[in-house]
Amino acid sequence: MRAALDVRLPALQGCHQHLQHVGPGHSLFSVDLSYITSERWIHDSVLKEAELGLDVVTSAWRQKNDVGHFLIVWPEDEVHATDGSKINRAVSFDLSDDAEKNVRVFREALQVAKPYALLVVEEQDKKIRAVFESRHGTKSWVWPIHNNLAVGQASTKVDVNYVGLLWRPDKGQA
Repeated sequence: MRAALDVRLPALQGCHQHLQHVGPGHSLFSVDLSYITSERWIHDSVLKEAELGLDVVTSAWRQKNDVGHFLIVWPEDEVHATDGSKINRAVSFDLSDDAEKNVRVFREALQVAKPYALLVVEEQDKKIRAVFESRHGTKSWVWPIHNNLAVGQASTKVDVNYVGLLWRPDKGQA
């Protein structure tokens, strides 16, 4: 299991809600230890990291009119690369239009990376679609593509769209 302290600094962006005003020019930082040492905090932190990456996805579409089809996984523990090096950050896998190949890629990602969370991004039917999933739930984004010229504003949903590898609405988890 990934230790809470292993989560990168972008995770701290939401901590401003814990600042308490104690006088002119001074604030006291109080931390909810039960939250920042919880699985939920890890989920929220990895989700924020994924959201930062999604800005790159929409920018890439604007530049190339293509985002590809890929999977990113955040492993629970270190992953050993084929060259023997250790990876302790997000790992990406290319996906294709071939569903059978993608099943093999998902299977490999689950076996090799043992993901804490995953993100699938694809372009389909004049939309860019992304689904983030962990054992604690999902968040999805859909950006409409207008006349192959512009990416519209994303619509988001929580715990509605899912990949089904780590979480499902009928069970609360996969």
